[in-house]
Formats: sequence, C-alpha cells, structure tokens
Amino acid sequence: MSPATVHIRLYSILRKFAQEHGYDGHLTLQVEEGTTIDQIRERIGIPPRWANRYLKEAKPLPPDYVVQDGDVIDILPPTIGGG
Repeated sequence: MSPATVHIRLYSILRKFAQEHGYDGHLTLQVEEGTTIDQIRERIGIPPRWANRYLKEAKPLPPDYVVQDGDVIDILPPTIGGG
C-alpha cells in the first residue's frame, strides 16, 4: 500500500485546534491507504463535536469516507444560526 497525499482546509474555530497540534489552517498530509476523514480529524486534534461537516468539491461526505490521493477536503464546524 502506498501513501496518499490529502489536502485539508479548516475553517473558523477548527484552525485553533489544529494550531495546538502544530498544524496550520491548510494542511497537506501523507496518509496510508484506507484512511478516513474521521481518522484525519482525530490526527489533527479536532474533537468530534467540533467537526460535523466534511466537503469535497462542495459535496457532503460522511465521516467514514476513505480519502483518495489528491483529495481536497474541507472540514467545517457546526453552524450556528438564527432567524
């Protein structure tokens, strides 16, 4: 199995969690084949409750999505809104 290169973009409060683990808001990671978005979230130190939306090309992905070489994944925090 060969490693995959994955690009992660973080937004809002998620950047703070990543910075506490030595990462910036835009990361390029080498991961093993079979790695899921949820495993990446854990690796960069983001608690599960703070990352509830994963997007690839503006399309939602489940946390168990297995990343592919070259993927660009957006990880977003919960949205708080009003009306």
